[in-house]
Amino acid sequence: MKVVLLQNVKALGERGDVKEVADGHARNFLLPNNLAELATDQSIAKAEKMAKLNLVSAKNQDAKLGETKGKLKAITLKFKEKTNEEGKLFGSIGKKEILKKLKKQGVTAKEGDIKLAEALKEVGEFEVVVLGEKTKVKITKE
Repeated sequence: MKVVLLQNVKALGERGDVKEVADGHARNFLLPNNLAELATDQSIAKAEKMAKLNLVSAKNQDAKLGETKGKLKAITLKFKEKTNEEGKLFGSIGKKEILKKLKKQGVTAKEGDIKLAEALKEVGEFEVVVLGEKTKVKITKE
């Protein structure tokens, strides 16, 4: 059975794709969950239109990502935290704290965009990878 995907479906395809699937899969899963619709001339034309919109959207996202990466190169995040005598933080700096600082700098990112093996727990200068770009993080004593 030929269907047009209305949403991205893991291991099948992306929104707007026209796919040939087993009848049972279409009747029992895709159609009842509004993940796809039967492929007709109208739905195929609509799918082609969606594919063009997806391409334009992807280009816009790439442009925004490039702009964000440019901002990241110039940013140094500074944190003033309470520490003990050895320079260990009483708390820690994790992805959420980094996201808050980035947002204040005008950079929008998600937790998954930040590569941080473990939370930062001491005073110093660290490099954190955000969206594939290295960003400096400085932690000083309060």
